[in-house]
Amino acid sequence: MYKLLRCTTWIVALALAACSTAPTSSSNPLTATPKPAAAKTQVTRATLKNGLKVVIVRDPLAPVAAQQITYRVGANEAPAGFPGMAHAQEHMMFRGSPGLTGDQLSAIYARMGGALNAYTTNSITSYFFLVPAGDVDVALRVGAIRMSGVNNTEADWQKERGAIEQEVARDKSTPFYLLYEKLLAHMFAGTPYAHDALGTKASFDKTTGAMLKQFHEQWYAPNNALLVVTGNVDPQAVLAKVKAFYGSIPAKKVPEKLPINLAPVKAATFTTPSDQPYGIVLVAFRMPGYRSADYPAAELASHVLSSQRGPIAALRYEGKALAAGFEMQTMPEAGIGFAYAIYPPGGDANAVRQALVAAITNVRKNGISADLVAAAKRRAVLDQELQRNSIFGLAQTWTDALALAGLDSPAEELARLRKVTPAAVNVQVTKTLNLAHAITLIAKPTPGAKPKSGQGFGGTESFGSKPQGPVTLPDWAAQALARLPSPKPFLRPVDMRLDNGLRLIVQPLKISHSVSLYGAVDENEDMQAPEGQKGVSDLLATLFDWGPKGMNRLQFEAAQDKIGADLSVGPNFSLSVLPQYFDDGVRLLADDLLHPALPAQAFKMQQTLLARQAAGQLASPQFQFGLAVQQAMLPKSDPALRISTAKSVHSLTPAKLETYYKKVYRPDETTIVVIGDVTPASARQVVEKYFGAWKGSGAKPQTDYPPVPLSKATRVFVPDPVKKQNQVVLAETLNLNFTDPDHFALDLANDLLSGGFYASPLFRVLREKLGLVYNVNSQFSFKRHRGSFQISYGSYPDKVEQARQAAIKVLEQTIAQPLSDEQLHLAKSIGLRRIELSKQSVDAIGQTWLQRSQDGLPLDHDYIMARYFEQVDAAEMQRALKKYVDPARLSTVILGQPVK
Repeated sequence: MYKLLRCTTWIVALALAACSTAPTSSSNPLTATPKPAAAKTQVTRATLKNGLKVVIVRDPLAPVAAQQITYRVGANEAPAGFPGMAHAQEHMMFRGSPGLTGDQLSAIYARMGGALNAYTTNSITSYFFLVPAGDVDVALRVGAIRMSGVNNTEADWQKERGAIEQEVARDKSTPFYLLYEKLLAHMFAGTPYAHDALGTKASFDKTTGAMLKQFHEQWYAPNNALLVVTGNVDPQAVLAKVKAFYGSIPAKKVPEKLPINLAPVKAATFTTPSDQPYGIVLVAFRMPGYRSADYPAAELASHVLSSQRGPIAALRYEGKALAAGFEMQTMPEAGIGFAYAIYPPGGDANAVRQALVAAITNVRKNGISADLVAAAKRRAVLDQELQRNSIFGLAQTWTDALALAGLDSPAEELARLRKVTPAAVNVQVTKTLNLAHAITLIAKPTPGAKPKSGQGFGGTESFGSKPQGPVTLPDWAAQALARLPSPKPFLRPVDMRLDNGLRLIVQPLKISHSVSLYGAVDENEDMQAPEGQKGVSDLLATLFDWGPKGMNRLQFEAAQDKIGADLSVGPNFSLSVLPQYFDDGVRLLADDLLHPALPAQAFKMQQTLLARQAAGQLASPQFQFGLAVQQAMLPKSDPALRISTAKSVHSLTPAKLETYYKKVYRPDETTIVVIGDVTPASARQVVEKYFGAWKGSGAKPQTDYPPVPLSKATRVFVPDPVKKQNQVVLAETLNLNFTDPDHFALDLANDLLSGGFYASPLFRVLREKLGLVYNVNSQFSFKRHRGSFQISYGSYPDKVEQARQAAIKVLEQTIAQPLSDEQLHLAKSIGLRRIELSKQSVDAIGQTWLQRSQDGLPLDHDYIMARYFEQVDAAEMQRALKKYVDPARLSTVILGQPVK
């Protein structure tokens, strides 16, 4: 894995929030000092004698710990002609070290829940590991072994080279990556920033195991590393283990890094075809890096430029784009700012570009108001509090602050932002948003050919080897991982019903001085929209952004800015706010959700955009691929196959929208979860105050899909002129759903099949042994009245069939051959620890409870699953697989290039 600015980070949510009357609170969250949380964050720091910097942050949110080891080496330090060297070494760190084989490493990771990964940027390479808190010693020891040395054998590299080249093919199949690649080369020509960390097939073909070993010996040193541990741990006990495991690793003389000498940027435009169901125009500018004294002002400028009250975001509200905003990607010595506009297929890219340039010119000419700068600072206060609401996110935040930004702590970032004046922000806007030095990137939607259907591939060949036998773990790992965890509920939510039927779930938490609200209306447009009105849900959700009756859009946005709230409204709605503004925030949320203005002018503009989007997406290869997967499994008349068309969207009227709203949006179909620095009584009082008068009428709508028959094998090929690596999905429906306890056995079987990374049969065969894919996943999906199973992977076109046969062979062997005690223990270890790790953030907790409520399952469903996992035996798993999964029924859907 490597880190780059992916297109998904450019596309902000299309729904932000709404309100009715201006808040009455007069205090200012910017100048007010947040009250200390009851469970005050403990930060323990140390620098070992060998130079290793250690930060341990206690966060008692959940019985989980995160370990992140970051080395100050990345793509910038790659030898000339080998741009992916750091990325390749990142991969090879998973192939074993002296004293710990690759198989042992894979087995340890799998048994600890499989929540590990790594990423490489231009400046750093970082390895992270999320584990149950009781397993933190194992994670620390593994990190120390890998810091001490790595095998990097030529044989292992030749195996891994196939996987990493698949990763290259995957990303070079992405039009946005191709544009990003050109952007770097042009904006940073003559510097190490001119290429990212991915690498190329040509460079990997020339790379050897010996070169990688030398790279590790040069850069992987304790005095060139940062170790961050966060979670529900004893900081002093962890520090003692760190000293014991890492203290004896010798420091090294690390090579000098190449200087970054930036030349002026020359304006340029790059265009590429896109297989996505939308187009995008970006205008990119070079901005200050983390280490620049100008960075705090530039960061605030970036936040303000993305404001929904600004001229760039206004392009969406003026009907000129589906979405528009500003994002920033930052490296230590330089950054990139992107003003972007997303438009539907069939749109005029040049007209969109002109509108975006006009918005940039507007803000550069007229400057940024002090009010918007103050609003950005208020949200920075909230962001500081929200950092503690995720154990893994907290580790990432500290890593970024220390390893990338060169700060003493994340709090220093807020302190620097507080000092920035509006004048300094406007200086940065004038300096950086210079169109004479801008680079324009355009991805134009390119229609693909229609999917081609056919029969299944026929009988499978005898291909692929049986997964290797049990792995003998080192004593220290075997002892620690021999026991199976027994996850127990550690939260005690208060579950209530208001008189109008609205379900309210409240969990007080003193982790941070913040309150987060998550809400959802149980909506299913496929079942609730009248025939011929598909698209009504999207149009309605979009119009919530115009705010409630009695307030225009800009007033609504200003009201949110005044309290520094993070707010979104729609069938899924949310609010994050400091506790003193919870009442104001809920009032804004409720006013918009219950009394949306739905202005006629906005209705017409958004209807036109969504109709164009609906028409254009039908020709998009990516959209056709997703639809083809569904069509391969479902009957032609199934409501899940309904799609929006230009005709269905154009048929909508304000009256139809209002009818749908009244039918679908009702309190007895709504759940609200509140988590944070709040009591159940006060949360109920506020929610009841603003939602209590909400009433529903008539019978409850039907939102569940009907049962479906078992699918039959078919083959569908969707041509995609952009792809260099094909995407493949093997899929079938199942004759069970989550009301049948057998689905627990299948969930556990899937943990064995692909949940343990290299230790899983699918990974071991398709990636590690054969090098046919970069990634492969399997998944069971269960709803109230239907279930399905899928295997997905990506590979070169000429390897698709080989990988497909290997995957089916692994599946057949898993179904047919009795599971060993070792396999059963592995599956349970993965599954039980996965349950423990699933509640590591407030967001995860809130979203899980919302989903459980909508599915009609108890909030402690995961722990019911855990008790089942503890009791199930190998025979029961085998029986479930044989009863429900049939490899012969798997349909094959391929997106990409045909085999030549």
